[in-house]
Amino acid sequence: MHKLQKTVLVSLIAVFTMVLILVSLVQWFNWDRYKAPLASWVSSYTGYQVDIRGSIDMNLFPTPHLKLSGISVNSPTASNITLSADIERINAVLDINSILVGRFVFNELSIERPSIYLHSSQDYYQTWDAIASYLSANLSDSPLVLIRELNIGDAQLVVSKNNLENTRTFAFTTAQFLSLIHI
Repeated sequence: MHKLQKTVLVSLIAVFTMVLILVSLVQWFNWDRYKAPLASWVSSYTGYQVDIRGSIDMNLFPTPHLKLSGISVNSPTASNITLSADIERINAVLDINSILVGRFVFNELSIERPSIYLHSSQDYYQTWDAIASYLSANLSDSPLVLIRELNIGDAQLVVSKNNLENTRTFAFTTAQFLSLIHI
């Protein structure tokens, strides 16, 4: 019986050590080498061209979270509406259990200092309707990404029609959405 206890103890120590090594790798791994694959995956999922110029940081403690900086998003060129955004930073708190079932659930998603540029040859109301139609037609019915809380801070929205003389700029200090959002 003593030999069985020793085997169980050694096995538990080995498993604990492997988990500790894995967690350490995730904590201190340089995730910046995955900027292009991550941007490509997001681009293929959303249909928008995404570029990550800044850094990627991922940690498991105290909660699993992902930080991205220097993100650019551009609409497909085939559209008559040009939509682009420069985002200073995105902080995402992940639900680790959802990843195990193949979905991304963000308990909190914070978008800091986004500058969004919208240009269209249509009037403003037709532009908003066209964007809503595009999003509802192009995003999946079976959501891969769920957001429980969305926070947007220090945002700027610039809307222009035909020429740059007819431009409206809107500034938002903070916006918070607490309902479940399916993307």
